Amino acid sequence: MPKVRAYGADATLKACREVSYGTAPLTGYQSLDFKSTDLSSVIPLDDDPLLGRGRNAQDPYRGLVTDEGQIEIPFDLRGTGFWLTALFGDPVTTDNGDDTYTHVWDSGADHIPSYTLEIGHPKLTTPTFFRHTGARVESLSFDMGQEGPANARLQLVAQGEERFAATVDTDPSAYTLRRFSQGRGFIRRGGAVLAGVTEASLTVSNNLERVRVIRDDGRIEAADPTLASADGAISVRFDGATLVDEAANGDPVALEYGFSTAQGHELRFDLARVFLPKPKYALSGPGGVQADFDWRAAFDATERFMLRAHLTNDVPRYA
Repeated sequence: MPKVRAYGADATLKACREVSYGTAPLTGYQSLDFKSTDLSSVIPLDDDPLLGRGRNAQDPYRGLVTDEGQIEIPFDLRGTGFWLTALFGDPVTTDNGDDTYTHVWDSGADHIPSYTLEIGHPKLTTPTFFRHTGARVESLSFDMGQEGPANARLQLVAQGEERFAATVDTDPSAYTLRRFSQGRGFIRRGGAVLAGVTEASLTVSNNLERVRVIRDDGRIEAADPTLASADGAISVRFDGATLVDEAANGDPVALEYGFSTAQGHELRFDLARVFLPKPKYALSGPGGVQADFDWRAAFDATERFMLRAHLTNDVPRYA
């Protein structure tokens, strides 16, 4: 039975890679799992008052279109590869046999794809679908803890939004959901498990430039990737040694953030050169002492990457 009010439980998210930036494909959409989103276009109002018309406010004028926002997604065995392709570009895929594939993405590609995203409310009395064209992923960030499912946040920049009464694709593809767990997360330094970590975070960004030109629709012309960056944080139980020497002398370390499954599947982010600041220590009571490191990554000329993402699953291709 149709509903008079929209609920998040009924919302849908579909996405398809664009052949031409800002042009929505007619078919080939993927239905994707998500936790929340605030992706939406905004047209602000501003004032340019004229004199001689008294003290009362005059008509405002409409500003430029801004279509940006976040999508919170689960880190899952299959759908994560779709978003990593949107963030980094096409992966290099290796067939491991036994229906297992390893996909590898490197940060800093010259070109990243654009997508059309549709956020829908199909169960309303008057179904409504918001279609965002020219959408590119600016950044991906996630936190690591000790329990619960693993999730991530995507920041997106789109060219514009249109509203429709019917979905763009009535028969989209869909991945079978299988989520990664914080309980099987790991952080390694130089290939060895880093001891004493209580929490951590990672953010990788394309740092998109919003290209503004004179247009009669107020939209951006493009969202182009500039300098790729990666940074994050690690909190460890202070033991007088872990990470302290590297932080003090300024030498970079190699870090891995990742999640695994009991069946041998893995999502992993490798950082070739991570620089650690010398942290400030504070004692606030009789409990354990914690040291916090806010790190930054840099390109490694020998390994030829700054950040390299690996995903082992049963999906043959993402390109």
